[in-house]
Order: sequence, then structure tokens, then C-alpha cells
Amino acid sequence: MVVWGGLRPIASRVFYDCLALAGLSYATFTPTHLQTAPSDKTSGNETTRPNNLNGWVLVASVALTIGSAGNFTNRWTISFPMVPLLFFQGLRRIRAVNKRTWLLFMIQGFSILCILLAFKLSILFPAVELPPIRGPYHVGTVDVHVPALSITEANGGFDCTHLLPIRILYPTLDEPTWPKYLVPTTALEYCRETMRFGAPPPLQEYDWMLHTWRLVNSQTRRNASLAPGKDKFPVVVFSHGLGGNADIYSYQTMSLAARGNVVVVMNHMDGSGPFVRTRRGAEVRFDHVTNQISGSAVDKIRRNQTDVRVREVLAATEAVLRLDEAEDAWNECHDSGNEFLANIIGLSFVGRLEVNHITAMGHSFGGATAITAAKRRPDLYHAVVAHEPAIGWIPDDARRSLFAKSKTNGLELAHTAEGLFDEEDHIYRTEDDPTVHDIDSLFLFSHEWWEKDYARCHLLGEMHKAGRLGPENGVVHFSYIQGAHHNEFSDTSMLTPLWLARSVGVTGKRNPLETAKEIHQRTMSFLNRTRLRHGLELLP
Repeated sequence: MVVWGGLRPIASRVFYDCLALAGLSYATFTPTHLQTAPSDKTSGNETTRPNNLNGWVLVASVALTIGSAGNFTNRWTISFPMVPLLFFQGLRRIRAVNKRTWLLFMIQGFSILCILLAFKLSILFPAVELPPIRGPYHVGTVDVHVPALSITEANGGFDCTHLLPIRILYPTLDEPTWPKYLVPTTALEYCRETMRFGAPPPLQEYDWMLHTWRLVNSQTRRNASLAPGKDKFPVVVFSHGLGGNADIYSYQTMSLAARGNVVVVMNHMDGSGPFVRTRRGAEVRFDHVTNQISGSAVDKIRRNQTDVRVREVLAATEAVLRLDEAEDAWNECHDSGNEFLANIIGLSFVGRLEVNHITAMGHSFGGATAITAAKRRPDLYHAVVAHEPAIGWIPDDARRSLFAKSKTNGLELAHTAEGLFDEEDHIYRTEDDPTVHDIDSLFLFSHEWWEKDYARCHLLGEMHKAGRLGPENGVVHFSYIQGAHHNEFSDTSMLTPLWLARSVGVTGKRNPLETAKEIHQRTMSFLNRTRLRHGLELLP
């Protein structure tokens, strides 16, 4: 832990790495041929025979590294230096080379450098895991496709031709089976698109650098049974940020489920995630073209994307709420996922969801999505949790509602709200229209964004101080995490070597594991206060 700055190295991986390095070192420092006594005592000529143990240890070290990692690149810190090492060790086995002391000395020197490189890389790029999830429940997960909302039917309804991939995390008493953190069928594409999106230009093509994440296991159980009893569980619908997906927010979403929430996590289909494969095999990749646009032009594009994301969030919410009514929910949509839940794994949510206590939650782009969804459907959501919301990407109707003149007039920073809205966008509001301020809200920022005043967080802070943020007599929290950075709301900082994360500004000076725990604690504190306000039992 000291070596890796507080991150959690995978214990089994450290053990395998040490065994492999020890084996490679043994094969390097022991002779490849052993001398034997001469068969003819009168001749005095010595003979040699191959050192089979040396060869077997070398082969075993290679097999251990690749076999325990699953493939060649998952533990690239050892397997890459191992390639030239095998070449040099192969040269040592040639008798002619063994007779040239100077050549043998050079080969040994290069072999030692390969071992030292593997050791150094394994220290610099450790295989780490997420901190343990604490709570009265274990966490069950199921990946399912739900139908989108119809945009043509007047009464809403579902569009069965458009299926949305979501992940449902829920309380269970079943022991975790520790499945892979990244979904194996899409992990390679995830690493490839994530590096193209998030890495600096020299490293964008080296997606194998993230393959260590494929060694991480998740403290969950796939398709587990719902915790028995008559208790109903509140629902949280989570929208990921730009470049994120359901996997990369596992710590926060699993922590909520372990405390008694049913968490619905989106895999958005708008090109804001690295990679999504639909139920019918279509692939949606990250929109790198839009990501290269800057200024006001990209804000307009992102606001349109937010509209798409909100429709997906609403569809997922409506679909999951139907699971509380009947096991044949979405019956009009064949092969939509519910049949898988009820008939194949026996998972039923009927009568187990608090349908009147739903929270819209998200980070960054997802925070903008959650705010907009809650504003547009206050009948559906009772609270919104916005982790560092991208305010500039909220569509005009929700931004006008958030920064209404009645809320900003007379404030010192009121002028900073100017220019937040599209001039050509004419939205007229009546007094009966719902606003963002009608809903209990948590606005939680990082120290990084607070110092740079991103997302108008200083104006939001002044509104909160003046009592103009959120409902009167409601539950409203506004704060920032001291020493935290934007990406620490996701799992990224807990899986990236600290020296690298800090050098590129992904992580601050504090331990990202402690930051993640504080984010969860503040979120749970807010959720329990909203439950207290509505006379509901507090979550453990």
C-alpha cells in the first residue's frame, strides 16, 4: 500500500508477479548446460548436458504470467519485457554462444535489464482493485435491455424497435462471486475507445496500457436473488459522464446498492460512452468527431445529446417501475429483457420498489442529464443528485429554470448567468411550470472545479447561501470535496497509478479511495435526509 500511494494492489496478482519474476531470474542466473564427468577417464574430456530444470522453470514462468492474466497483454508489464528475455535465453542454449565468454556476458546483461524492466513496470503500473463495498447487503447485478419510450404515441408507450442497455444493481444476501469488472465481451473495445478519448496523443493507440483493468473483479453476484422480505427499496437512476459507462462508476453505484437502494445505471446510446453493443449486435462507439469541437458550437451539440439522454433515462425509469407492478412488464416488447429476469433467473421486483421515492443521479454530463430529467418529470423524481454537473450542457429549459431571474437578481455573481442561454431559443414559462427548484437537490463539486469556477459553481454556491437554491423548506445540499478532482467521482482514479494520474491532472494530492468514500457518505447523508423529510425509514 505504501509503494502504491494508498491504492489497493490485487494480492493474487502481486503473488503471481513475484513468482514469475523469481522464475525468470532463476532461468537467467543458472547455467543452461551442466558439466558431466568424462565417460573415458583416459581422455580427460569433459562433456555437458542440457539443464532441464532451467528450461522448465523458464517455461513455467511464461505459462504462469500468461495463464494467470488470461492473455498476453493483460499483464503487459511482465509479458512485454519477457519477449526479448526469451530471445536472449534462447541464444544461451546454443553451444557456440556458450563458448564465447564476451557474447555470453552481453546476453546475460541484456537479460538482467529485461528482468529489471519488468520489475520496474510492475511497480509503476500495478494491477489494483476497488476498495471493499461496505453495507448490510451484498450486491446483485443484472444487465438487461429495456424498450425506449415512443416519441410518436400520444400516451407515451414503448418503442420496441429501440432497446436500451442498462444495469440494475440491487440488495441481495447471496455471497459475491466476483465477476470481471469490465464486461469481457466488450472490454477490449472499451479500452481502445477510452484511450482514444482520454489519453494524450502519443498514447492514444496504446490501448493495451488499460488491459490491466481486465484483471479487476467486481464485488457482486451476477443474477443474484433479491434480498428476501417485505421491505421496499428506493430507486436511484444513474447517468454516466462523458466517456463513461455502467462499469466505470461501479464503486458509487455498488455502495448505494449495498445500503439498500435499487440502482439503475445507464449505458447511453448517444455516443457519449466508449462502446456499447446492443442486444441485436449493433455497435455504438464514442463520438470522437464531436469531442474535437470546442466553444459554443459543442455546447449546442451536447445540449441536444442531453435531450436524447434524458429520454433514455425516462425510458429506463418507466420500464423499471413496471417491474414493480407485474412480472410480465413490457409484455408488448418481445425479447426485451423482462422474460430473462422473471422466467430464466427467477428475479422479481414485484411489490419491492418504492415507486414514489426515485432519485435522478449522475456525474458531469450525467449530472446535467439528471437535472434535466428531474425538471421535466417532477412527478417521477423526488430528488436529484448532481455530482459536478456540466451546467453548460443542460438544455435551455432546465438552465433557465435553474438560473431564473427570481433566483439570481441581486446576487453579486448574477452577471455570470448571462450568456448561458441560446439567443434563438425562445422558451416562455408560466407560473405553473415545474422548476428545478421544486425538487430536493444535492450539488456536489470537486475542489478542482470550485477553484476554476467551472459549471457556474460559485453562482450556485451564492444562490445556496442566499436560500435560493432548491425548494423552500426542502432538502438542499451544496458543497465541494476538498482536494478532489473531477475524475475522482468515477473509478478511474482508483484504477490508475497515482504517479500517472497526478502528472496528468486526473487525481489530486489526497488518496482517491478516501475521496470516493467521502462522495458516497455525502450522497447517502443527503438521500437519508430526503427520506426523513418524507417520513420514510432511514437507510442503514
